[in-house]
Amino acid sequence: MADINIVQRHSLAPEQARAAAQQVADKLAEQFELACRWDGDVLRFERSGVNGALTLRPNQAQLQIAL
Repeated sequence: MADINIVQRHSLAPEQARAAAQQVADKLAEQFELACRWDGDVLRFERSGVNGALTLRPNQAQLQIAL
C-alpha cells in the first residue's frame, strides 16, 4: 500500500478552513464516491481501496491518505 502525507499552512479562521475542506470533500465524494464524515476537526473519508483523513489545525491542514 502507498501512503500520502501532505502538510499545508493556511491563514484561514477555523470556520473558514472547515468550510473550505467541506467544499472539497463534497466534490470528491461526488466524483469518486467517497464516504466522508467529520470527527471533531478531522474529516475522515473512505471507499474501497482508499481511506484517509484531513486534520485541521490552527494555520495548518494535514492530509493523510492510504491507498
